[in-house]
Amino acid sequence: MEEPQGQLRGERDELRELLGRIGAWSFALESLTAAEEREAVAVIESFGYGAIWFPESVESREVFAHAGWILASTERARQGEDRQGSGAKLD
Repeated sequence: MEEPQGQLRGERDELRELLGRIGAWSFALESLTAAEEREAVAVIESFGYGAIWFPESVESREVFAHAGWILASTERARQGEDRQGSGAKLD
């Protein structure tokens, strides 16, 4: 049986591999229409970024709907949200 610390290390390494070394973070996605955002995230993905990060705050779009739209607009990119600069969460 693998020790919990070894298991966590393995999960962390797997997540790093999925994300890639570089991702794109953009607050500008909030100001785009749905069609514009779909085009923008496709362009971001075409540059080779493995993850697309966006902010979440009281005044931003509903996070799960926004994440779903971003994911539906890409072929392979992962997305993440940042809760008011408190840290990041990958979905």
